[in-house]
Amino acid sequence: MPTRRGTKTSKKKTAKKTSKTKKRKSPFGGPKKDDTFDFDIPEDIEERGGRIPAGQYPGKCVGVRKDVSSSGNNMWVWDVVITKGKHAGRDFIIYTALTDASLWKVQETLMAFGIDAAPGVSGSFSKKDVIGVLVTLVIEDDTYQGRKQSKCNALLPYEGGVGKRSKKGGRSFPPDEPDEEEEEGEEEEEEEEEE
Repeated sequence: MPTRRGTKTSKKKTAKKTSKTKKRKSPFGGPKKDDTFDFDIPEDIEERGGRIPAGQYPGKCVGVRKDVSSSGNNMWVWDVVITKGKHAGRDFIIYTALTDASLWKVQETLMAFGIDAAPGVSGSFSKKDVIGVLVTLVIEDDTYQGRKQSKCNALLPYEGGVGKRSKKGGRSFPPDEPDEEEEEGEEEEEEEEEE
């Protein structure tokens, strides 16, 4: 005869299942009996997307993609990240619309990566040509929907050399910069070539 819910038989089955569950240990640790969660947020914490001081910061490209703007213009969207200092790891997006009025911005951005974008030049590049390349981020204050925030307004050539590549492309932390020894070796090679 089948048993119905609420009978002694079904309670015994439930008790067995519960005891098996209690014996297993979670790889993430079990829940604490206490429902209180402690936290301590310092007064000087930055909001996500909050402001950082305006200025120039060393960074690198961690991604680029093709997209269409809200006004229907083709554009390239660049993902860049600060690689050194207190704000290392802070990422920004910079947009370069592919319109006649914005070609100066496309040219400026490509030249920051060491890509020849002189007037009259046509060409192409791939993601692997720019991802991991070190650049200088120009960060400025901006107001968006009534809220002040930091914005990457431009990319400039990296002060250590145009088109210089980080050891690791893409996102990698702790931040990486070219070795000083590597930079010194390249400078010595350049001096020898000049002689």
